[in-house]
Amino acid sequence: RRPARHNFSQAQTSRTLGMRPGSWPIPPPSDAMAEGAEGADSAEHVEFVDFFLDLPTLCLDTVVMHLATQDLAMLRATCRRLQADLPLVVGAWRARLDERAKRVCTDEIWFSLKLPGPVISIELTMEWSDQCWGNRKGQLWLEIIRRGEFFRCNRRLMGVAPQQKAVNGHLTPAVFRTADRKHELIMDTQKGDHYVVRYHVGGGGGHELHVKDFRLGVVCRQG
Repeated sequence: RRPARHNFSQAQTSRTLGMRPGSWPIPPPSDAMAEGAEGADSAEHVEFVDFFLDLPTLCLDTVVMHLATQDLAMLRATCRRLQADLPLVVGAWRARLDERAKRVCTDEIWFSLKLPGPVISIELTMEWSDQCWGNRKGQLWLEIIRRGEFFRCNRRLMGVAPQQKAVNGHLTPAVFRTADRKHELIMDTQKGDHYVVRYHVGGGGGHELHVKDFRLGVVCRQG
């Protein structure tokens, strides 16, 4: 059964820049960075940028494949010329989600992220847990929505929320990364698609889902 048609409001659509101080993606470089400032720091910066600009395309693509999403965002921010050659990086950060089961158990939308091009890789990190007793039912996953209609999803992406109480304020860490072109969340993606983050708390009473420091980073091809 397909979900109903989605019309995302501005509040539901994640911003790709300026999410919080110190978060990523990194804002575009300043004019001083782009044109170069005077002094030793400027010389080192120019030498660093020229190193990447001199790399053959195949070598540069190989370097990109081995960079974490945040590192790629920082590399793009060093120079406007590199921004033209390197893939686009978009991302979202959410501090926390705390939900309790409702009388009618449904799949809920947390937020969405618009894709600027076909996806190359995905990186998702978070801390999470359920109510830490009873049956395990909490889930969180990604869906692809195209032109307001359901396209594809992977409900088993992160498995089921673990039952482990917070230790020093931290929940159980979870990480998902892939650059597999045949993965269902990468294959056939297009510019204008949305990644929708959905979650399921569970029914039957007493179920909870807790998520902290949720980070989603997506590397996309330009054009």
